[in-house]
Amino acid sequence: MAPLLPLLPPPLLHILWLTVCFAGAAHIAHAVASDEYLPCEAAVHSWAIKETEIVDREVQLKSADGLQLRDLLFFLHIPRTGGRTYHQCFLKQLFLSEERCRISYDKLRFDPSQPSCKIFSTHDDFSIMHKLDQSSTSAVTNLRHPLDRVLSTYEFSVEVAARFLRFKKGFPGQNPFLHTKSTHLVSTLSIWPWKYLVPFMQRDIFMRRDARLEGHVIHMAPSANTSYDAASIVMSLLEFIHHPVAHELVHNGAMFQVAGLTNNSFIKEAGLVHKCVERYPQLGHQVLHVAKRRLDGMLYVGLTEKQQESASIFLGLMGDQVSGRLEALQQESGKQNVSAPGQRKTVQLQDAAQSLWMAYNSCTRNLQDSCSSRRAAALQLIPPIIFSKEERKLIPDAVVEDILSLNSLDLELYEHAEMLYAKQKQLFLSLNQPQVGDDLELLALLSISVGISGGTLAIGLVLWTRKRVGKERTPVWRRVC
Repeated sequence: MAPLLPLLPPPLLHILWLTVCFAGAAHIAHAVASDEYLPCEAAVHSWAIKETEIVDREVQLKSADGLQLRDLLFFLHIPRTGGRTYHQCFLKQLFLSEERCRISYDKLRFDPSQPSCKIFSTHDDFSIMHKLDQSSTSAVTNLRHPLDRVLSTYEFSVEVAARFLRFKKGFPGQNPFLHTKSTHLVSTLSIWPWKYLVPFMQRDIFMRRDARLEGHVIHMAPSANTSYDAASIVMSLLEFIHHPVAHELVHNGAMFQVAGLTNNSFIKEAGLVHKCVERYPQLGHQVLHVAKRRLDGMLYVGLTEKQQESASIFLGLMGDQVSGRLEALQQESGKQNVSAPGQRKTVQLQDAAQSLWMAYNSCTRNLQDSCSSRRAAALQLIPPIIFSKEERKLIPDAVVEDILSLNSLDLELYEHAEMLYAKQKQLFLSLNQPQVGDDLELLALLSISVGISGGTLAIGLVLWTRKRVGKERTPVWRRVC
């Protein structure tokens, strides 16, 4: 019998041939994907089992210790969460100068064995705990809504990269600030993830600048969103969030950092697990589970959106542990008072508590002013880009939806952090009944006075707080930086 295929018209034969080819290619691609998926699934599952055992012990240890501040306080600084303000203006101020670990952000030079080292902050992920005595270390962190964190990461990368436009040439492959003479300072460009993101954005800005100078301007359709969609000047936000660099360093970054799985990790299998989750997002929920449990085991979890309130609640929950430090800080400052012996401790603690919050407010203002000046100077080099709340509102909804979709695991982790924060706040309020409105800053100060100063300090703090009523203050976390 004659074959049937030759009886078909040539066009139909061609279509049939293409169909068979594409079907075969799809089958092969599926087989290859399956071959890669199974090892990935095994790698992620193996890591998750091991880490779950570790974080379960962390949670058990916290349950046994309660809110016990151990010998070393580790602040896990997730980038663009206001961590610099929280660490420099608040946490660090609770410790004597000699107790503050030096060059914390430099993982190569940081030495946790320093006998006087009591507090350190780092962008390194949680895997750095492998270098520490975990039984004597308390961990705290801040989380920020993923959308704001991603936008802030893009803005900061552009800002720092733009500073190099002051020079005639870029610095491809090298960091011009690594030659700093000080052995105690760490350049932004030496710190993860900026040591990757800034040079990446710097090369992009210089490439586009050179194209403009040579007349090869990238012509784009007019856009109302000139700051986040200025392709002739810098990579657009849309292009950035879909770039492999953002997938590796930015998206779901809080989850990977808490889990200890960044490309800066001390865990040897971190790179494989991260890549597997990147390629097969369905595997990410195992990592998310570990990250959530890790937050459960931390001494305290704050929120960037409520930074000063977070600091107040932390101060109040630590109670006597903090009051002793405040007294030592007051003595270190060299301030003396002429009160009677029975009142001296009360007055010293009152002065220290007031000094702490005055220093906090002053520090946040100084950081904000410095940040604003640097940003303004950098953005002058790439007009008409202006990063602001108003400009953010012009970002297309489709781009916002993309960011939320790409950071869905981080969004779940943030919601878990919100739940933990609400529990911490409720515990704080149950231990400290409000006495002057809802001023949590005051309540924190009152709580550390319990059992130490009786009513004298409380009355003094009430009078001090009343003097502050009516003064408008813009919280640092609401300012664009």
